[in-house]
Amino acid sequence: MELESDFEVIVVTEHTLTREGIKAFFANSRYKIRHDFATINKAIEVADEHCDLIFIGSRLDEEMVVPLKMLRQVYPRSRIVFYAQRVQLPRSVLIDIFGANLDACLLSDSSLEVLHKSLDLVMMGENVFPFTLLLTTHASEGEVADYAQASNGPVFSDRERQVLYFLRDGRSNKFIARELQLSEATIKVHIKTLLRKIGCTNRTQAAIWVTKQGTMWTGQEEIAHGDLHSSPAPVEHHS
Repeated sequence: MELESDFEVIVVTEHTLTREGIKAFFANSRYKIRHDFATINKAIEVADEHCDLIFIGSRLDEEMVVPLKMLRQVYPRSRIVFYAQRVQLPRSVLIDIFGANLDACLLSDSSLEVLHKSLDLVMMGENVFPFTLLLTTHASEGEVADYAQASNGPVFSDRERQVLYFLRDGRSNKFIARELQLSEATIKVHIKTLLRKIGCTNRTQAAIWVTKQGTMWTGQEEIAHGDLHSSPAPVEHHS
């Protein structure tokens, strides 16, 4: 799918250097800066219904949670993207605001090519979330649920648990197939089945779901990276 039309953008950042960098990033592209505000509250006051994208350059911390929720209420059809120099949120809060109030979180150390492609994906309706955030943010005390005691949770085979573990780490089908000695077609079938079981529609949601389960995955590193022959899988050859 190709993006053909231009997009009207609201840039939100209080830092002059960041603002100038964002302007240079959007220069000579399909992303046209419509407004430039120092705070989210100012964007809320303007409530421009013609805005396609709200691009926020700031630190993502607890002070941003309420403004982001208010921003979503005022701009229900706009895509909201956070360009974060630093992320300081508990994992549960980060997961809760993603999707509902935030369509993408882009990291400031990403390359320009990655940032451009990520934005294009966002404007095509996808959510973009760095898997590294799930691995580096920490669960607060009492946040991790004991999935093993959940009576209505889905039941997984060892192979499905292996695939979910790799999805959690953002691994590609090719990588998973190589590690589990299966074909990519078989991995695709596993993933399709798993998404249906856990009620997710894409890999990003699945990774977030797995991370949110917490103690369910204790010891799964051994299942995924241990002796694969303890649960033998056929090696499939393709010409």
